[in-house]
Parts: sequence; structure tokens; C-alpha cells
Amino acid sequence: MRPLSTFERLLWLHDQSEPAHFSVSGLIEGATTVEEWKMALLALQRRHPLLRVSIQMGEKGAPFFREDAGAPIPLRIVEGNGEGQLEEEVAREITIPFYSSAMAPLLRATVLHDTKRSIVILVAHHSIADGISLAYAIRDLMQALAGKALEPLPVPPSHEALLGLVEDPAESATSGVMSSINPEFFRLFPRVASLLLSRNLTTTLRERARQEGTSVHAALLASIVFAAKELGVESDRPQLNLASPISMRKALNQGDICTILTDIGFQDASIPEPGDFWKLARSIRDDLAPQAILERIAETRVQIRQAFGKARDGETAVEMTRQHMRPDFVLSNLGDPGLETQAGRLRLEAVWGPSVLMGTRKDQQFIGAATANGRLSLLYSSFTPIPRLLETMEVILAEHVPGSTRVLAPRLALSH
Repeated sequence: MRPLSTFERLLWLHDQSEPAHFSVSGLIEGATTVEEWKMALLALQRRHPLLRVSIQMGEKGAPFFREDAGAPIPLRIVEGNGEGQLEEEVAREITIPFYSSAMAPLLRATVLHDTKRSIVILVAHHSIADGISLAYAIRDLMQALAGKALEPLPVPPSHEALLGLVEDPAESATSGVMSSINPEFFRLFPRVASLLLSRNLTTTLRERARQEGTSVHAALLASIVFAAKELGVESDRPQLNLASPISMRKALNQGDICTILTDIGFQDASIPEPGDFWKLARSIRDDLAPQAILERIAETRVQIRQAFGKARDGETAVEMTRQHMRPDFVLSNLGDPGLETQAGRLRLEAVWGPSVLMGTRKDQQFIGAATANGRLSLLYSSFTPIPRLLETMEVILAEHVPGSTRVLAPRLALSH
């Protein structure tokens, strides 16, 4: 189909040694049948080319996507969607790798199925999709469930092609030998917690952030920093290092196709003094904004090729990634992708943004965020979770957004 880009190749190599797959979940209100879910997944796969591929070795060890149209997306049905099941099932999925990228497809689905509502959990190999891709895929599934035909999309170009960078086939070469998964991966037990903010808090947070000359994303990062201080989180560095995946779709005029179109922004944030919340949020936004400019994204792609182009196997990819990327917190915020929330009898009630833990580093703190149907959700994944982190973030946000209200029922459930 086409060769892997440098970033896709890096994730493919990393996943061989230390799995880096991820999930995005959605709550769909309305009655469905298991057979309808099977047909909807087939329609989704026909729409998105990378949802029907495997990764094969080409000449001189260069990996490429190969279409395998006869391999359907695996579907697991779990009856019921009671309290805590989302967290339990996402945590479970993090522990199950894609054992062979040479076998299509590189996506699987779990549906927590009930008579009147369902929660779908999509899990993807990171080389074929990013978080926004799976949010669009959930939207597409709901439309297919409602009987709408899904139009097929073209094969997405590589990052190098989109950015006009010259590709060197020699840089894509690998050792030609697949790495084995680090046994330590199977001895780790991730924990997952979720939080769904009220519509009132979501709306007032967005309005206040705009008034303060910043963004909801920056406010969320500021709430992480404030919560870290309140909860006594320690770091081996004088400042907290924060990582923010940045979508390249608008800058590259790409639509809602499933592929990975993400860059990563990094910044250091000092533990603040009381009362400096919006000042910190503005500083965070100002630091991130230049990193989202197209020219800067092209520069970072060149830097990624220079830094990781010599990785020839999974162990080397993991080692290089740890050297260059070791943030204290990651906030992967899908924002509000503008998903249609109604399709016939079905309604998309909520989306829980990405859950991913890159391999076996035990101190990872990953928060996924997404806004759908007027409500902001948070999904927290970690091997060593910080108790009450999401609740503390919510309290901090509410304190700095006058006129907002909180739902007072506790919703922090750390699950194996």
C-alpha cells in the first residue's frame, strides 16, 4: 500500500519490544444488536484503508503497509455496562498487545452491551491511528449502526509526503528481525480512572479560558500542575515536564481519516504560587502555540528523522524514546472534534479520550481528554496512579471558574 513514515516506523519498532497501543471509548445511547455491531465494524473497515492492513518487511528491511481485506476487526462483547466496567475493560485492553503487526487488522473492538446503551472501546496499534482517528471511527460506527452508508476514503499519505520532505529509503531499513516483547510488560498492572465533567463546568471553563486569553487545554495542564502541588507529587526535576500531543490535521488540510497525524509539544512548568492559575494557563498556551505552526511541525519531523532514523530494532527504539521523551505528565486532549452526536435513534453521549502507556516505564502519568455532547471527559491511566488526581483537578478547575457547578458524587475508581 505504502511505506511507513519515520514516526509510524518508530511506533512500530517500539511496539515490538514494549507495546504502545491505545484506546478511545464512546458511550452510545440507544438499542443495538450484536449483529448490527458486526456489520458496522465491517462498514468502518471498508471506509478506512489503514483499518485493514498489516505491516510487512519490504526490500532491505523497509516496512510497508499491506492491505489484507479479508481479515475483519475482532469484536468482543461484554454484557452490561455497570459502574466501573469502562475503567476495568480499558485497563484490561492496555495489558493485551498486538502480538504480531504482520497480521491484519491492527484494530480491535470491545462493546459493553446493554439493551438501551453501549460503550464501545476501540484499541489500535499506534502506527495506524491517533486519538482523533478513533473518535471519528466511533462517530462512523454510530452512523453505520443507524443505517447510514459510509463512503470509502483514500489511502492516507505519509507525513513526509504531506510535508514535502524527501524520503530516503535507506533511512527506513531495519534489522529485518522482529523484536520480542519485554517480559516485564506482562508483570505490570495498569490502573484507569474516569471523570465526566458537568455540562455547566465544561461550558463555563471554555468561556472563562477564552476571557483569560488562553485555552481549555492549557487550563487542564495548569490544573495538573496545581493538583501535583496540592497532592505533594515529587519530581526528580525542579520543574514538571508536560507533554501535549498536537494534531496536525488542520495544518495539513487532512480530514477525518484514520491515520496518525500527531506531533508532540513539550514544556516545563514551575510549581505555582497560590492565585497564579490563569497566569500559568496563559504561559502554557504561549509556550505551546509556536509548536503547532506548520513550519515548526516540519522542523520537528526532520528532527525526529535525525534522532530516531538510526533505530533498527525495537529495543533501540525504546531506548531512544526514553532518552528523548520522559515527561512527568502527558495530556492528550482531543478537544471537541465536532462529532455529530445524533444518528437516527442513536445518540453519542460521551467520548473518553486516549488511554496509552508507552511500554514498561512505571512512573507514566497519562490523561486523555475529549469533549462530546457538551461534556468534557478525563481518563487517567498509570502503573503508579496518584490517588484523587482527577477529583483534585476538577475541584481546582471549579474554584477558578466562577459560576460553575460540580457533580458531587465520587467518581475516582482505580481498577486493576
